[in-house]
Amino acid sequence: MEPQVFINIKDIQKCNNNIVKRLKSLNDCTKSTCQQCPLDIARIAKDVADLETRMETLTAHTDDTNASDIARRFDDIKSQLDDIQRLLHFPDANHESKNVTRIIRQHKKYYIPGREDTWRAVADKSQERALPNTVRSRFIPMVLCLDISESMSSNNGWGQTLEFVNDFLTELKELKTNDERLLDEYIAVTTFGHETKLQTALTNNYDEIRETIQGLILGGPSPLYGGLLISMATAHIAKRRYVPNINGLNLSPRIIVITDGCPTDTMLHAGPDIQDESKVEQTESHLAEAVEEIDKRDFELFFIGVGKCRKTFIQNMSTLCQSKIYSYKDGRRLARFGFFESQLATHGLALTFSLTNRLSVWDEDDIKFIRADTKRRCERQYGPLCQESNDASLLSLGTRVRRGLAWNDGNFDLNGPGTVTGNFDGKLLVTWDLNDHTSSYRYTRECCEVQAVDEPRVLNPAERMETGCKVKPGGDCVSREIGNSNRGVVLRVETPHATIRWDNGHIGKYCYGVDTKFEIELEQMSTPEGV
Repeated sequence: MEPQVFINIKDIQKCNNNIVKRLKSLNDCTKSTCQQCPLDIARIAKDVADLETRMETLTAHTDDTNASDIARRFDDIKSQLDDIQRLLHFPDANHESKNVTRIIRQHKKYYIPGREDTWRAVADKSQERALPNTVRSRFIPMVLCLDISESMSSNNGWGQTLEFVNDFLTELKELKTNDERLLDEYIAVTTFGHETKLQTALTNNYDEIRETIQGLILGGPSPLYGGLLISMATAHIAKRRYVPNINGLNLSPRIIVITDGCPTDTMLHAGPDIQDESKVEQTESHLAEAVEEIDKRDFELFFIGVGKCRKTFIQNMSTLCQSKIYSYKDGRRLARFGFFESQLATHGLALTFSLTNRLSVWDEDDIKFIRADTKRRCERQYGPLCQESNDASLLSLGTRVRRGLAWNDGNFDLNGPGTVTGNFDGKLLVTWDLNDHTSSYRYTRECCEVQAVDEPRVLNPAERMETGCKVKPGGDCVSREIGNSNRGVVLRVETPHATIRWDNGHIGKYCYGVDTKFEIELEQMSTPEGV
C-alpha cells in the first residue's frame, strides 16, 4: 500500500470529523425550531458530496482495498457519511417525512481514472457482495438498476420509479402467496448517480427492498454505463451459482433499468447531471456495447422510461437487446412476466394456460414474446435453425424422430416425438412436439441419441400449424422453386408464416391462411382422436 493512500485516508477522516462537528453545532442551535439554515445546509451538503467523491475515487484507484485494515477504514467512513446524510435533512427523527425526496447537488466534476474498463473492475469487486448469505436452493435472480441522478428529481421521475417498484414488488409477493410452489425470485438493487454501486444483495425480502429504495437519495450525474456493468456482474455471479435449469432450459436473470434516459459521460462518476453534447455519441456507443454484451450473456434486459424521458434512447437500447418496452405503469405486468416464463419452461412453450379466461391481452402478448425470445436464444446457443448441412450421414431437416439407444437427456422430450430442425457437425437440432423445446443431439455411427420414426405430427384442436406438420402448396402459392406435386414439412412457425423444407430440398417461408392468403395448406390433419 502506497504511503499516499494512508495520507488520503487520514485527510478524509479529518474532514469527516470536522463535518460532524459542524452539523452537531448546527442542530444544537436549531432544535427549538426544527429548521436548519438553508445556507449552512447547502455548504455542508457540498462538503459531504465532495468527501464521498474523494473516497470513491480513492477506492477505485486503489488496487488492494480488500486488505482488512483499509477496508475497515473505508467502511467506517462510509457509515459516518450515511449518518450525516440522514441528519443533514432530518435533524429530529420525529419530524422526518417519508414523502420528502432528498437531493445531493454535486458541482465539481470527478472522473474515474483510466478507461471505461475501470468500471468493469469496480463491477467485479461487487460480485461476491451480491450473493445472499443464507439461501441454498435455486432461485430466479433479478436486478433493479435505478437511476438516482439529480435529473430524476424533475418531472416526477422518481415518483414514477417508486410507483413501478411498489406495483412490481406487490405483484411478486401476491404471486408467491397464492402458490408456494413457485420458485423464489430474488432481487438485488443497484444504482447509478452520486452512488453507482450495489445497494442491496440478492434477497426475497421485498419489504426490505422497498424500504431501501424509498430511502435512497438523489443526486450526481447519470453514469449508466457503470450501472449496467455492476448489474451485469451481479446477474453473472447469480447465474453461475443459483439459476435453475428446468427441462434443459436455464431461466435467464432479468435486469430492469429505470431511467429518464439522459446518460452522462461514461467516465464521469460525480458532478452535475448535465450531458456533454460533444460526448453523447461516444457515451451511447459505450452503452450499446454494454447492452449487447448483456444480451449475449442471455440476460433479459428491460428499460423503463420515467419522467420526461428520451423515448428514442429507450427505444434504441431496447432494440439492441431485442426486448419489449414497458412503461412505469407496468410493474405488475412485468412481475407476471417471470411467472409465465417459469410456467412455459416447466410445462413447455406449447403450453395452453388453463387460466386463459383470466389472461389479459397484455399477458397473452407477453407469453407470445417469451416463446419467440426463447427460440431466439436457443438459436444463438445451437446455431441457426432451418439450415441444412451437406453431410449426407445426418438426417435431413423435417425428419421425425424419437429417443435413440444412446439417449441421455432425461425427460426433456416429455417422451414424445420431435422434428429435426437443424443439422451440423455430427449433431441434430430437434424441436419436440409436447413442449416446443429445442436441443442438440449427437448423431454418428458410434452414438445416436435420437432415431428416425414414421410418426406424424398430432395437432390439438387449438393448433393450426406446428413444427412437424406435412404441407402442400396452397392456392395462392406462386413460388417457382416448388411444383404442385411437391410436399414439405414445417420446420418453424412464426405467425402468419411458416418455414417449410420441401422434398426437393428448398427451404422458404410461406403464409398459411392468415388474411385469407393460402400459400401452403396441411396435407393431412392428424388429431389425437384420429391417431
